[in-house]
Amino acid sequence: TRRSSDLPEEEIIKSVSVSGNSQIASEYILNVVDTKAGTVINRDVIQADIEKIYNQGYFSFADVDVRPGDDGIDVVFAVQENPIIASINFAGVGVYDVAELRELILSREGNVFNREFFRNDLDRIQEKYHKDGYVMARVSNVEIEGGNITVTITEPEVKKIIIQGNKKTKTNVIRREIKMKEGEIFNAVKFRHQLSRLQGLGYFEDVNVKMLPGVEPNAIIMEVNVKERRTGTFGI
Repeated sequence: TRRSSDLPEEEIIKSVSVSGNSQIASEYILNVVDTKAGTVINRDVIQADIEKIYNQGYFSFADVDVRPGDDGIDVVFAVQENPIIASINFAGVGVYDVAELRELILSREGNVFNREFFRNDLDRIQEKYHKDGYVMARVSNVEIEGGNITVTITEPEVKKIIIQGNKKTKTNVIRREIKMKEGEIFNAVKFRHQLSRLQGLGYFEDVNVKMLPGVEPNAIIMEVNVKERRTGTFGI
């Protein structure tokens, strides 16, 4: 038996098959390969086929065995399937009910884990957060133990709000328009509305906001810098 790193050349392929699969049908796997029986073996084509099989997402390993014979060679693509999904769990979720996020997951328990499909599942979760204004929330970790999957989501909280730059306007007047509370999960849609109210007071030429990292991984500090308008003029 020879591996992909030691392929023969100018030999006719007698058969193409798959080994190591128990859940994913060989026909499905071979549907993506260009290596065919009756053709001359080609190192580049086989290497590309290995990558195509791996990119199907169902396998943690893909390679090829080449078995020479008197009337040609047998090409056997060797795979190792991902585990069957036993459970999908979430950690760090506070904005939504976990059931809401489960509705976005198309991967199902009892099926072989497919990393490409699951990546799309995570993209849908991320899209929901961002669409609802939680633009700083992110999927921070995915842990797979056997068939048990745990998705950790980081939802950054506003730990501190710093207001500076005001000399004439009282801080409590500015703070009154910023309804976001310390400990609240940051929402850009709500904050933009609050910022518009603050600018609508007419006291400021400019309002600039910086997001600074807090001590904790999921904590942020909001720094609100205001530039007050000039309230008087002097002319000659």
